[in-house]
Amino acid sequence: MIAIPLKHHCSLLASLQWVMSHTGRFRRSMSEFEETARTPDQRHLAEDIFLSCVKAVSPQTILSKAFQVTNSTLVVGEWTKALNHNVTVVGFGKAVLGMAAYVDALLGDHIIRGIVSIPKGLPEVLLENRCCEMLLKATSRIEVREGAKDNLPDEASLAAAKSIHDIVEPLGEEDLLTVLISGGGSSLLPSPAPPITLSEKHHVTKLLAHRGATIADLNVLRREISCLKGGGLAQLAFPAQVLSLIISDAIGDPLEVIASGPTVPNPTGPTECLDLLAKFGISDLVPSSVIDHLQRKLAVEAGGHDSAPQSFAHVHNVIVGNNKVALEAAEHRATSFGYSVLVLSTGIMGDVHVVARFYRKLTTATCRLLAGFTSGSPPADLVGTLQDVEMAAATVGLRTFPSKRLIALAQTAAAHGRGLCLLAGGETTVEVRGLGKGGRNQELAMRVACEMDACFGTNELTLDDFNMTFLAAGTDGQDGPTEAAGAVIHPGILGQARALGLDPFAFLNRSDSFGFFSAMGGKSLVLTGFTGTNVMDLHLLLVCPCSQVIEQ
Repeated sequence: MIAIPLKHHCSLLASLQWVMSHTGRFRRSMSEFEETARTPDQRHLAEDIFLSCVKAVSPQTILSKAFQVTNSTLVVGEWTKALNHNVTVVGFGKAVLGMAAYVDALLGDHIIRGIVSIPKGLPEVLLENRCCEMLLKATSRIEVREGAKDNLPDEASLAAAKSIHDIVEPLGEEDLLTVLISGGGSSLLPSPAPPITLSEKHHVTKLLAHRGATIADLNVLRREISCLKGGGLAQLAFPAQVLSLIISDAIGDPLEVIASGPTVPNPTGPTECLDLLAKFGISDLVPSSVIDHLQRKLAVEAGGHDSAPQSFAHVHNVIVGNNKVALEAAEHRATSFGYSVLVLSTGIMGDVHVVARFYRKLTTATCRLLAGFTSGSPPADLVGTLQDVEMAAATVGLRTFPSKRLIALAQTAAAHGRGLCLLAGGETTVEVRGLGKGGRNQELAMRVACEMDACFGTNELTLDDFNMTFLAAGTDGQDGPTEAAGAVIHPGILGQARALGLDPFAFLNRSDSFGFFSAMGGKSLVLTGFTGTNVMDLHLLLVCPCSQVIEQ
């Protein structure tokens, strides 16, 4: 349990009492709601808000703000490089095709060669979605390689990584290597250190993932058993200048985590990697080639024979897009629909069980606030409810929960007949328990539905009082090895499932969230196809009061 200082309790109570004392009595009916906010089915609104944030972090949008060419000089902030038909372009990730198209159009003949490794099928999806601006022209000198089907490294992405290695290695000091990096880059740039094979690397990564390892954990392993990750690509390019343009898919934008940090120094070593394998109890399950490789590196370090890390002074890394940009766009879109909006965090993390419980407590507090400000008499335990949310927030990476801001927005929403939109970004984890098909966002949506069902099942809330929608989706358009980006749910969905003879918990026990939503008809799935970008996930909670309140 996390202790909250008494001073904080008093401050929260005083804030609540002040805003309640300044709340006038008013008449409100459903006709006063914004047209879009009062719809019985907010699913389309939630999806619209999600798509607006995806659009805001499209490669063309963010790169157009990041750099420019002036008098044959590439300018990125204060960093400059003279262009003289000396540019090599490499890239890997779910967003790099659109990035490459923009860079190709901007730099033109200054590009002499290039290779980008992208998810299999991405060009076709972008073409179907009429995103032609994300496609390279037939005359481009940048070669496109497709691989990593279902977001897993394969022989095609391995071959692409080898080709990238081969064109980078001979570069000289007059050359400029432009590296395009985005989420998914680890799977698209597999280069296991010999004698480790790709299948062995995949096996140990899968073992960690199934034990609930975070992306950061996986990248500790990937950096240690790869030739190009953990700064390997940048060292290979020396003495050429390296410009890395990065779309972040990691909480806090740590460069060593995004695509396993191919252009930054490796902050961890073999000791941390061996400790990680022990922590998750898989040391005896991983291939011997992996253990032997790590122990050899450890022996070299212990003997003092390891060469000093090469300087990274020739590298300029730039974050051009991240989850914060996406949330700002979502906030703007939700506001345009008439919602009062609160952005909670870009760093929601943790197991979906824990995150779902947080959203249950947040939903309960939000509904009680709206009901209280509408009636003029909040429940006596509201302060305790908000303290409960604060403690739950700390378990999902949100150290400081904005209680005062939530209170003020609820007051405004009630006074103007609006709904509340609560936004967050981040990346959760899932422990795979069965042979089902799903992803972290679909499972989170299912578990939030279960938590909401528990609320309404105990009369904690009443379905007739509030219209609620929760969406969890990945900005890359692919949630796990499925064709869905995520899912959007409402509190009554489990009742509908039971009416169809479906047991939601049976699906959860076999990690089959995609199977559950498909069995429900698929209407709750968020289906975008590959979006051409990737800045982690978006969580969205819409809450609108449904009842009329008569002036007292």
